[in-house]
Amino acid sequence: VRIEGLAELGGLSAGVAHEINNPIGIIKAYAEFLLKSSPQDDPRREDFETIRAEAERCEGIVRRMLDFSNAKPQQVGEVSLAELVRETAALVFDERLSHQINLHLSIPEQLPLLFADAAQLRQALLNVLMNARQAVESLEGTEVKREVRISLSQLKGLRAPLELRVEDTGPGITREVAAKAFEPFFTTRAKGTGLGLAITRRIIESHQGTITLEPLPTGGTRCSVSLPIREEI
Repeated sequence: VRIEGLAELGGLSAGVAHEINNPIGIIKAYAEFLLKSSPQDDPRREDFETIRAEAERCEGIVRRMLDFSNAKPQQVGEVSLAELVRETAALVFDERLSHQINLHLSIPEQLPLLFADAAQLRQALLNVLMNARQAVESLEGTEVKREVRISLSQLKGLRAPLELRVEDTGPGITREVAAKAFEPFFTTRAKGTGLGLAITRRIIESHQGTITLEPLPTGGTRCSVSLPIREEI
């Protein structure tokens, strides 16, 4: 029932996204024109900038809705999850952007390959790591140690899946929030869309994997992702 509901929501999201994309683009274009054509001391510039910024935010929501509706793997091939994790972590936790976050990586040199859509897995990893980064950044001004630990390993057993764990020292979540976190449009952030984790779960599940969130006993949150190795989709 949930899969059928998600399929219907995906189709609806795609339709809505396509219908509102053009008017949003026009609103943004006019706002940019007004900004360029108005003098620097024009008191209306702040309003023009607000219109432009909100139009961009709507564009971002539309992109996420389209991502949600197109979560099925498109281009599959052999993928090194270890390499994807290293690359995405280097991007998200670039010291120039997050120099006050202590990142700990634990990734073995030799791990089996996946048969997957690399672009979609990269997007899923980006969502997971950005969530961890934002959780830790919310501690700014407190004395809590700001850390993110990323580990990748193969579970025990013949052709056992790979497991990725991302743990942060952020404020943590309740089990009730963890149970709803992957629902479309559910968010606890004032400016969140509630689509990031929903898209991530659709990507992971379309690769026959699983993803869970849970609060850590010491505070913070753990996200666990399990993916099968070199299995055709």
